Amino acid sequence: VGQGLVTAMRQELTQYYGMVARMQEQVNASRGGTERVSLMKLMVWVMTPLRRFTCLTRIAEKCVDRKGGALMSAVYSFLNDGDHQVKGLAHELLQAMCLPLRHMLLRWLLDGEIEDPHAEFFIETLHDVSDDRLWHDKYRVRENLLPTFISTNLANKILVIGKSINFLREVCQDKGAIGGREDLKMCFEERIDSLFSAFADTRLHQQIDNFYLNTSKKVLQVIMGPNKLLDHLTAMRGYLLMGQGDFIGLLMESLKTHLDSPAKEVHCYNLSAIMDATIRMTNAQFDDPDILNHLEVQIMEPFDGDTGWDIFYLKYTVQGPVATMLEPCMAKYKMIFKPLWRTKRIEFVLMYKVWKEQMCNAKQFRGMKAEMDGITYKLHLCTLEMMHFISEIQYYVLFEVIECSWAALSKRIGTATDIDDILQAHLDFLETIHYGIFLDAKSDKLFAKLDTIFHEVMNLEAWQDKFYEVCFRELNARTAFDKHVKVSERKGEYGVTTEKRLERDQEKKIFQSDLAKFHKSLDHIRQSYETSVKQFLYELASSNDYNLQLFGIRLDFNEYYKKRDERLNAPLTYEYMRLSSMFHSSRNNSSRMSTSLHIN
Repeated sequence: VGQGLVTAMRQELTQYYGMVARMQEQVNASRGGTERVSLMKLMVWVMTPLRRFTCLTRIAEKCVDRKGGALMSAVYSFLNDGDHQVKGLAHELLQAMCLPLRHMLLRWLLDGEIEDPHAEFFIETLHDVSDDRLWHDKYRVRENLLPTFISTNLANKILVIGKSINFLREVCQDKGAIGGREDLKMCFEERIDSLFSAFADTRLHQQIDNFYLNTSKKVLQVIMGPNKLLDHLTAMRGYLLMGQGDFIGLLMESLKTHLDSPAKEVHCYNLSAIMDATIRMTNAQFDDPDILNHLEVQIMEPFDGDTGWDIFYLKYTVQGPVATMLEPCMAKYKMIFKPLWRTKRIEFVLMYKVWKEQMCNAKQFRGMKAEMDGITYKLHLCTLEMMHFISEIQYYVLFEVIECSWAALSKRIGTATDIDDILQAHLDFLETIHYGIFLDAKSDKLFAKLDTIFHEVMNLEAWQDKFYEVCFRELNARTAFDKHVKVSERKGEYGVTTEKRLERDQEKKIFQSDLAKFHKSLDHIRQSYETSVKQFLYELASSNDYNLQLFGIRLDFNEYYKKRDERLNAPLTYEYMRLSSMFHSSRNNSSRMSTSLHIN
């Protein structure tokens, strides 16, 4: 571009030198003749060139220390000058400067290649970025080198066109022709001044728009067709976002024994074999085998005290063109999977272990009902409270957050005109889930309170294991004692010795003492759980998000917690939420009004 400007200025100097030579001829010829060349005539001859050189000097001074698009922008600014001679000169210079720009644009738009030996083109390649990030980070627009006559919107379209051609050829190995290529080339060659036209509706702009639509459509067809982008998104929703319920449930049940072990004893190959068996036993077996091959088990680096649950996660490995598109989002899937998996585990512990054990053991402890009834009654109540809470959390996360977000994503995919529309919709989908499960910075208190509640559920599981262990030990001791008495009676020994009777009575006293301790510790767990839930409800009710406020009302639908905590009386009322929403709306309006007044 700089050389184009220099060449144009040299042509101006050449024309000036030619004029000087002609003037010299006129002067020499007039010496022997009757009509001499006067100073006035010479002054008239040089007036126009001097005026032109004055304009050229103004333009040159503004071009100092500029290059590429910035240099062209400096010259372009003179097209709005009031002096028609300056405007004409700037137009001529821009035509010369646009020749190398046209060459670079054609190479990029038609071949996806950057030919920029002097680092003047407004699109650059980042050579240190790997090809798996070709679509997102390999190329970018350099704002400082973007000419002012090329809008940001047009520059982005130009960027996408070349990027699409590169993606199709390098990643998809698709070298087929794209419609409109020759028309665009011909349009560039016909009118170079269309590049810096004051109006963005020239034939060149229309051809760029058409070629942009054609390349975008081609990329969309390749990604959605042979590369099955939608199938991959559906699979990740099913396996990483807990949408495949039967698979997740059976996998958790099958992995429990392994994941209960210390993290250092958990091996990935064992877990992978269990996952493969789970696929064969659930509806997952009917999925496309090519899709299932992308699903694998991974374990993270363990810390001291970790169990298998802390390091396990499912990973969906994408390859080829799909990997180029989705690679930046895969870390977010891992981040989202962990809390979803833990919530599912808490539900599994409550429904299929804690509650199931209580129902199964109730029959076995009928003979000890009078002694255990005070504890088991509170245990059932505590378990039911937790089950209600976890069920509501699961419903909120899986349906109100993930399912609704997926419906919105599907709708946007159906109306997408290019791949960037789909990628943005997918990113918004993940961001909505990220916010909905309290992983964003504003929801850190909610996430911490929810984590405390989950911790109390795990405490209840551990408490119940120890409780039933003691109860079964006592039941077995009583059964053995009664059996011994019956055997003695059959033998005619009539009962047991005083020593054994005293020993049995002592064991009963220890059991009664243990029951009292269990009763006390259960009350502590229940109280801690209730406190955590009330804190969680308070955070929900105090949120500016109306959906979270409604979620809090559903969790406490019968106002059980509200009646037990005065702090919840105001936030959980409809009036408070209405006034709260009005306050935030009023505050936003006031902020906008003050901003407007400040600007005015």
